[in-house]
Amino acid sequence: MPVNLSTELDEQRRWKLRPQFSQMKVFYQLLANEFLADDERKLRQEKALSNILIFSANQVPHYRNLFERLKLKHGSVPLTGDLKRIPPLKKSTIQENEAALMADRLPQGGKIGGSTHTSGTTGASMRIHHSTRSFERYPFVSQRGWRWTGSDPAGASAGIRQRPNLPRRADGTALPDGETMQLPA
Repeated sequence: MPVNLSTELDEQRRWKLRPQFSQMKVFYQLLANEFLADDERKLRQEKALSNILIFSANQVPHYRNLFERLKLKHGSVPLTGDLKRIPPLKKSTIQENEAALMADRLPQGGKIGGSTHTSGTTGASMRIHHSTRSFERYPFVSQRGWRWTGSDPAGASAGIRQRPNLPRRADGTALPDGETMQLPA
């Protein structure tokens, strides 16, 4: 049977978000976005990307300097060809330019949310700074993953993780090979 927004919403009636996320409209907005017509999705993606690039050019010192060197105009909507001129952000660039990658100011209503660290599986760990809004996105992504796999987010699950990503015991010691840990949530 073909899947569309209507059939997916029917399936959603059988599937329940975790109670703390059940009233969040953004989850259903993300769901509806999955079933947009291709041209509407492309238009929305281009607008969002343009907003991010304009913000970065005006508020993030690293990108302001990079765009000046590349002669990309501040405040203008970048052309598709312009994206190819922007080099991928390397881990070393993030580590060497941490302060220059932080916005001078956040968008209206934005607040600093703290930072997270990468696991360091490919070398040194990296600190990633977040706004409160970016922190709020993690539960949506998690709940979306549960939905895509057809799993009950309120049920039990098991995961296999590599050593740097293993949870620690209550006393802070590393979980030894072959040992399992049960977490309350």
